[in-house]
Amino acid sequence: MIGFDLSLTRLALGRTDATASPAELSGLLAWYDPSDLSTLFQDAAGTLPVTSAGDPVGLMQDKSGNGRHMSQASAVARPLYQTDGTLHWLAFNGSNASLSAAAFDWGGAQALVMLAITKLTDTSTCCVLETSANSNSHAGTLAVFAPSAQHGAGVLEFRVRGSGAGETLKSLGHPVPGAFLLTGLADLAAQTASLRVDGATTAASAAVPSGGTLGAHEIFLGRRNNSSLPFLGRFHGGVLANSLPDPATLDSLETWGSSRLGG
Repeated sequence: MIGFDLSLTRLALGRTDATASPAELSGLLAWYDPSDLSTLFQDAAGTLPVTSAGDPVGLMQDKSGNGRHMSQASAVARPLYQTDGTLHWLAFNGSNASLSAAAFDWGGAQALVMLAITKLTDTSTCCVLETSANSNSHAGTLAVFAPSAQHGAGVLEFRVRGSGAGETLKSLGHPVPGAFLLTGLADLAAQTASLRVDGATTAASAAVPSGGTLGAHEIFLGRRNNSSLPFLGRFHGGVLANSLPDPATLDSLETWGSSRLGG
């Protein structure tokens, strides 16, 4: 186990609001939670349950009820389930581990992407999550990189692209090792986007080019297109939605997200 304490993250500690379940979120598309072992299987077919730390994860089921399960057919490219007895995560090795979900229609111009992660390197760009094989070349896409080393060490990046050029939002000053709750929000119709880190907005744009809608793309977790920019770190949970919550709901949802990291 990595020798550092993840229980004290830079989340907004001291919140007193109730913790919302992602199930209550309007427009919920997908919800992943490695702390729920009933959703994890060692094989892509879902026949062999994950039961112990160190087990490979070939299938992580979507808890939203929409069936957007993530899987990995290759036995040598599966992340590992890990736990310290309190927190739970999928460990991505920065080499060949990744999962993906089949393409589906996002269903609108708005997006919420919330990811609870730990990043363990700042020396290379790591794709945590991306819709489509490459968000640089496909319209209606989203991506999260941690780090985005091309912009410098300690940079977290949320990328959104409508029908034309994309918008890249960068948050600086997040060294390794570090546990972070990343929330990307976008409204292509309004041409707005923002990146929140640990419950606070760290980057925003009111000039997202073009507009359009989010497209029907595969979703990749841990590597771009299951082949490049491998993530070295831990995935503690995530939520995808096609609507933007009001401030109170967002705060409550992020409280749930922070709890995946021990906050």
